[in-house]
Amino acid sequence: MIRALAGSPFARVLAIAGLVLLLQIPSCLVGQLGFERQRSRDQATADIVGTWGAGQHVAGPLLLVPYRIMGRDDKGKPVELESGTVAVLAERLDVTSEVAVETRRRGLFEVPVYRMQLALRGRFKAPLAEIGTLVPRESLDWTRAQVALRLGDVRAIDRLGALQWAGKSYEFQGGSGLLPGTGLHAPLAGETGAAPIEFAFDLAVRGSNSLHFAPTARATSVDLRANWPHPKFSGAWLPERHDIGPQGFSAHWSVTSLAGGLPAAWKCGGADLDAARFGVDLLFPVDPYRMSERTQKYDLLFIGLTFVVVWLFELVGGRVVHPMQYLLVGASLCVFYLLQLALAEHFGFAVAYAVAATAVTAQVFLYARSALRGWGPAFVLMLAVATLYALLYLLLGVEDYALLIGSGALFGVLSAVMFLTRRVEWGALLKRPEPVR
Repeated sequence: MIRALAGSPFARVLAIAGLVLLLQIPSCLVGQLGFERQRSRDQATADIVGTWGAGQHVAGPLLLVPYRIMGRDDKGKPVELESGTVAVLAERLDVTSEVAVETRRRGLFEVPVYRMQLALRGRFKAPLAEIGTLVPRESLDWTRAQVALRLGDVRAIDRLGALQWAGKSYEFQGGSGLLPGTGLHAPLAGETGAAPIEFAFDLAVRGSNSLHFAPTARATSVDLRANWPHPKFSGAWLPERHDIGPQGFSAHWSVTSLAGGLPAAWKCGGADLDAARFGVDLLFPVDPYRMSERTQKYDLLFIGLTFVVVWLFELVGGRVVHPMQYLLVGASLCVFYLLQLALAEHFGFAVAYAVAATAVTAQVFLYARSALRGWGPAFVLMLAVATLYALLYLLLGVEDYALLIGSGALFGVLSAVMFLTRRVEWGALLKRPEPVR
C-alpha cells in the first residue's frame, strides 16, 4: 500500500512541492549575496560622498535680527523678559543653477556627482515693518543683524562671492550664525532694514546624488539645468515645467511661502525650513540590485511553474522523472539569479538578464533531452522556460501592470493544466493511472 501510495499522482505532487520549497534555500542565499553587494555599493558611495560632497540642500538667505525685551521687577530693577532671534523671509528670491554632472567610480560602483553654479538674486520688503509685528522695535539689536544661508555640506564649497546688500558688499563667514544648522552667514554691521533691500550673491558648490531647495521667500523661483538624462523630481513640489532629453534636463519651480507654510517673519525655532523643500535626485536608469531583488520575488512561482511542465510530461506522457533530476533543473533556475547579479555589475541589467536567461534556457534544454528522453519534450520545456523569462522581464518593465499581467498568465497556466489533466482519475490515489494518450 505504501509503495502504491508513493507512486500515486497525489504523492508526486506533494514531493514536487517539497522540492520547490527546498530550492528556496539556495535562492535565499543568492538573495543574501545581493544584499551584501548592495551594502558594498552603499559603502563605496559613502566613501565618494565623504571626499567629494554630500547632497546639497539650499535654504535661504534669511535676515536674522537678535532681540532682547527688557522689563522691571517688583523692586524696579531692569530684568530681561525675553531674548532670541527674529527671522525674516525675502519678498522675492530668484535662483539660477547650472549643474555639471559626472560619475565617480569606486571599484565596480559608480556615483553621480556634480558641480553646481548658483546665482541668487532677490529683495526684502522693509524688514523692520515685518519684525515690528512680533517684538517691539526698540528691542532689536541691529548691530548683530546678519544674513544667513543654510547649506547641506559646507565642506564642498568651491567659490563664494560677497553678499551685495543695499548697494554695499559684505563677506560671508563660516557657520550659519544665528540660524540653526550648517551654513554661512554675513554680518550686516548695523543695517536697520527700514527700506526695501535688494541683494545678490553667487555660489559654486559640489555635491552628489541629489540637490534640493527650500522656499524661503514669499515668491521663490528656481531655474535648474543639468547634463543628466535621468532625473527624479522629488520633495513637496514638482516643477511647473520641465524638459528631459538625452543630453540632460531643465526644470522650473515657482513656490510661494504660503504653500511652504512659512510666515513673513517668525522667532527662530518656530518654523521648519525643510518641510516644503523640493528638488531633484540624480538616478541611474536601472539599479541592478533593486532589479535583482524584484526578480527574485518571482522565484517561487518561476520554479513551481517549470516543475508543473515537467510533471505534466510525467502524468500525460508516461515518462518518469527522478527527484534528483527535478533538483538539477531547479538548481539551474536558481543559478540564473546569481549569473544575472554578477553580470549586471559589469554590463547593466538588460544585457545581464538576456545572457543569463539564454544560458540557463540552453542548459535546461540540453539536460531535458536526457531527462525526458526526446528532443520534442525538451523543446517544449525550453519554450516554456523561455516564455517564463520573457514574461518576467515584461513584468519588471511595466510595474504598473505587473499584477494584471501576472494574474492573466497564472489563469492561462491553470487553464492549460486543467485541460491536459481533464481525463485523469484523481480519486485513484492508491493506483497509478495509465498514461493519457
